[in-house]
Amino acid sequence: MNTLLKIKIVLVALFALSSNYGLCGNSEMLFQSKQTDTISYVDVEQKPEFKKFRDMTSYEGFSRNISGQLRYPVKAMTEGIQGTVHIQFIINTDGAVTDAKIVKSAHPLLDAEALRVINMSPKWIPGRHQGQPVRVRYSVPVSFRLR
Repeated sequence: MNTLLKIKIVLVALFALSSNYGLCGNSEMLFQSKQTDTISYVDVEQKPEFKKFRDMTSYEGFSRNISGQLRYPVKAMTEGIQGTVHIQFIINTDGAVTDAKIVKSAHPLLDAEALRVINMSPKWIPGRHQGQPVRVRYSVPVSFRLR
């Protein structure tokens, strides 16, 4: 593999965990209406936590997990394809990552790899609102850069 190749993963912007971690922004808690099956959004009181790595914040741990799993697609590398994939997903009430989808595509090869890695995420500690576990939606950009 080309030693000049470096994969830069950017998990900023829309991915915000908590002011406890020195980050800003909002996550969204999803309420499922029993009558209409519609979803409404409100700020969650306790955000989900990613605790795979001990002495790291959720943001640092999730970033490390993604960077460790991400593989630059060979075809994309040889064709010089770069870009940022924006992915949205839900941390379910059991902590599982579900409903991952592309909200802004970079290229089909990069999209597929970014989705693969997000879907492989281990369980999180779920978000809570009024003492109850809730579904929380996150959006993250995953950048692929050749150097």
